[in-house]
Amino acid sequence: MSDEPVTRTELERALRFLNNTISQMRDELLQLGAQVVTLTRRLEEKGAVREEEVLAALPAAVDEVRVNDESSPPLRVDLRETLADKHTVESPPIPCAELLPLCKARCCTLTFTLSTQDLEDRQVRWDLARPYWNLRRPDGYCVHHETASGGCSIYQHRPVPCRTFDCRRDRRIWTDFEKRIPAPPQEDDVLVLAPRPSEDEVAENARARRNAMQVEDAALRFKRT
Repeated sequence: MSDEPVTRTELERALRFLNNTISQMRDELLQLGAQVVTLTRRLEEKGAVREEEVLAALPAAVDEVRVNDESSPPLRVDLRETLADKHTVESPPIPCAELLPLCKARCCTLTFTLSTQDLEDRQVRWDLARPYWNLRRPDGYCVHHETASGGCSIYQHRPVPCRTFDCRRDRRIWTDFEKRIPAPPQEDDVLVLAPRPSEDEVAENARARRNAMQVEDAALRFKRT
C-alpha cells in the first residue's frame, strides 16, 4: 500500500462520488415514498390495488414528491444542469473593466451552484461544506476575486452564471446603470437572497436537479483521460 498522501484531486473526486451517492440514495427514498403515497391513495379509493395500477400512477407521484421536496430543501448536493460547453456561452455587452471602480465587483459576492464541467476543469473552487456552491472569502467575495484589480483570477474558466449575469437592471448592483449610479452598500448580505420561486419554477428546479445528477454520475463513472 502506498504511503503517499491523498492528492487534492483524489480527495475532491472521492467527495464528489460520496455526495453524488448520497443524492442518489435520497432520490431512491423519494421514489419509495411515492410508492407509499400511491398505494395509500388507491387503497383508500378502492379498498384493493393491482400492481399495474400502482406502476401506472407511480411516475406522476414521483414527480409530485420531488417537487414537494424541492420546495423545502434540506442540506444536500446542488448541481447546475450542464446544457452546453460553458466556453461557448456568450456574455452580455457590459464594460466590466470600466465599471469596476464604481460597482466594486459586487457581482462577485453572489452565490451560485457549479456544473459538472466546472468540477471536471478543477479551476473553480467550491465550498466543501456546501457542495457544490462557489467558495467565498470571509468578506463575502468569491475566492477567485482579485482584491487589487477587482478582476477574476480564473476568468477564462469562469462558470456559466458569471458569464451570463447581466447587472444592468439588477437593483442589487445598480440604482441606475445608464447614469452609472451604483446601489448603496447593504449592511446585510442580501445578495445571496433570491425571491421565493413559483410552483412552476420549483417543478423546473426539481427536473434540472435530476438531470444534473445524471450528468455528474456519468462523469464520475467514466473518468476522462
